[in-house]
Amino acid sequence: MKKIFHLCCCLCLGLSISSTSLGAPTSEVDTDFVSSTTQAHPAPKPTAPAQRYNELPTHFIKNNGQLDDWVTYYEKGRGHTVFFAENEVVVLLNRMDGSRPAPAAGMKPAVRVQSRPEILKFRFMHANPHPEIVGEALQVGGKINFSINGHIRQEANAPAYKIVRYKNIYPGIDVRFYGKGQIFEYDFLVQKGADPSAIEVAVQGAQSLDIDKKGNLVISLKKGRLIKQKPVVYQLINGQAKIIAGQYVINEYSNMAGRDMPFSFKLAGYDSKYPLTIDPILDYQSYLGF
Repeated sequence: MKKIFHLCCCLCLGLSISSTSLGAPTSEVDTDFVSSTTQAHPAPKPTAPAQRYNELPTHFIKNNGQLDDWVTYYEKGRGHTVFFAENEVVVLLNRMDGSRPAPAAGMKPAVRVQSRPEILKFRFMHANPHPEIVGEALQVGGKINFSINGHIRQEANAPAYKIVRYKNIYPGIDVRFYGKGQIFEYDFLVQKGADPSAIEVAVQGAQSLDIDKKGNLVISLKKGRLIKQKPVVYQLINGQAKIIAGQYVINEYSNMAGRDMPFSFKLAGYDSKYPLTIDPILDYQSYLGF
């Protein structure tokens, strides 16, 4: 945990991407898969200052030696950083709490204070220990600059992608990550004949897991709540999307905070002769309050 926290702090202090490297994408992403999920998960209306930010696509940056070896890709957004490892996804949440008063009248106005970050892990249980992790839809090929307290500066050629995919995380099942602004999506892509009941994800670092009346998974943390919206499950059959009833299931776990808290998915009847997509959404705004 100390290693993760040190790495997270270094990123928070100094990660920046030059504006020239964030130009037009070098290749177009296949957005066919997005159309059905964006309709099924209407994004909450942001406030005016945040609207432009929430329309920006997520960039997943490849680790080419600028971070510890256990990180394959990472993503840094407003108030959060995500690290992708072989069998887990580590989320760092930076919530701005309260304000620091100005030293005297007429001085600089009060500023919001960033509290100690919370670290949340999503671990794939009983999964392939060494899945192939690849970036898709190349977006950026620029340099990433690091500056820690103004004393350390490193540069690395670090391509960025719009999608990160874990291939065969379970037999016949990929998981694909993508997003926009404060919305972080991932799809479990179940090939025909594969068993979606093999999917089980353990949450570590939370106080508790609950399912609300809307079917959302509520992850309670020390300083707030993180919402995973009710999953949309569907199959494409003869070019038509067929919605399959699906819900979260919280599996048995110790009530002690910080322990693994596993959840899985319960699905209604579906046609195993066709691929199946399970599409939840993680909404950072529910915790960060942007």
